[in-house]
Amino acid sequence: MDSLEKNFDLLMNASGDIMVVFGAVSGKPENAELIYDGRKRAFLRKNKEAVVPFFPIPEEAWSAINKSKDVLCIEIAEEKIVAEYTAKTEVRKNGSP
Repeated sequence: MDSLEKNFDLLMNASGDIMVVFGAVSGKPENAELIYDGRKRAFLRKNKEAVVPFFPIPEEAWSAINKSKDVLCIEIAEEKIVAEYTAKTEVRKNGSP
């Protein structure tokens, strides 16, 4: 699981909008949400079957994620964008998906 947990890029623009870029995950997004523990861990629930862990979340991103209502999700495969969608952000102090 270590390779999955560290296989993402988290980007923020000057307005605080957040984009997460990661390897493609099977299935279409359905009510996607980013569940965030408020500090180091986040899980993207893409649909009922697919949950993607993101760890560690860089400390400089904590405040922005805590304030965000959603994040832009970009999935890549073979260096090409294969999916792009928005996930609602939900902060749960226990962080469980």
